[in-house]
Amino acid sequence: MQKIVTFIEHERDVEMRVDNRIYRVHKSKGWIYLLELLRHPGKTRFAGSFLAAANPIEDRYQQLGDLSETERIEMGLYAQFMPLRIEMTDERTVRDVSARLMLLIEMEATLRTENNLAALDDILTEKQQLQDYLAQVLLPGGRIRCFSEHSRRDMRSVYMAIKRCLEGISALEPSLGEYLRARVNTWHQLSYEPGEIEIRVA
Repeated sequence: MQKIVTFIEHERDVEMRVDNRIYRVHKSKGWIYLLELLRHPGKTRFAGSFLAAANPIEDRYQQLGDLSETERIEMGLYAQFMPLRIEMTDERTVRDVSARLMLLIEMEATLRTENNLAALDDILTEKQQLQDYLAQVLLPGGRIRCFSEHSRRDMRSVYMAIKRCLEGISALEPSLGEYLRARVNTWHQLSYEPGEIEIRVA
């Protein structure tokens, strides 16, 4: 039977139900971000979009977005766009992934020699995932690709908030915390990939 975990969002706190145990925790920004991820399993979002969820723009400022450029200039408002070079990953992660990929290639060769097809399937699946990842974050010459939107500060702010939230969950329910840490991606493009635990958010 699949395990079910329920999160109930209230105005100032979050109720977490695991089996017959109920916890109430303060609804920090990390919880706002995490619940947004859990509500949309499999959906990828940029870190910057979560800041708006926790810090909604006042209506009077949102209305400025509906003004034409001429109207904004008449009000003395000017828009300036500056491209930002934000790396999609870091060199340490690339080294770790590359080392793991080389190990898998060696394991693949051994398993093929031993004709161990059952174990080979798992190796090939992980190998393909790592190759896809490196193809996504690296340019043909090996340089790390860069994003052009959002700031590194935004990414770190969202990442650290979710990290603190997951640490709090781990303190209460270690197995659930471990599950979420493995399933929640928190580097710039955030997502929650569902697994063996059914997560419900109300």
